[in-house]
Amino acid sequence: MLLGYDCIAYADGTVIIMSPITVLHGESKKAYISPTCDTTVQGILKYNDDIWTPIDFLNSHLILPNGDCLKCGEGAMGNEGFVSCEDASGKLKWSFFCTAFNPFKKLDLLTPDTIQLSSTNEYTMVMDINQPWKITSINNSWWK
Repeated sequence: MLLGYDCIAYADGTVIIMSPITVLHGESKKAYISPTCDTTVQGILKYNDDIWTPIDFLNSHLILPNGDCLKCGEGAMGNEGFVSCEDASGKLKWSFFCTAFNPFKKLDLLTPDTIQLSSTNEYTMVMDINQPWKITSINNSWWK
């Protein structure tokens, strides 16, 4: 189960709410996602007690040189995807949950600090592992 909001959620309960948007340019569309605000799991629970979403891991995962493990998959709905980072003992460090870009099926390590995420509809983005709210590149070729 993960926090079922467009967000980065940390093990200590802090949350960064993320905002996915789609921009139309002629007949093509481009999507972006960026941080909106900081909150906590407790702050969200104050207004909604049903915040958790079941997830399914897909086969792709990465073991990083420091022993951390990145995993990806899907939420309960067809449009939801996630990436999670666990330490070497399996304890969750952070998770990125997104309702806009479909399940994430593949993770590729680009540099020691960045990964490329690929969704089931061939949507890709690049994320900083240490600062996962920094999504620096998005490929929308499937959307044209």
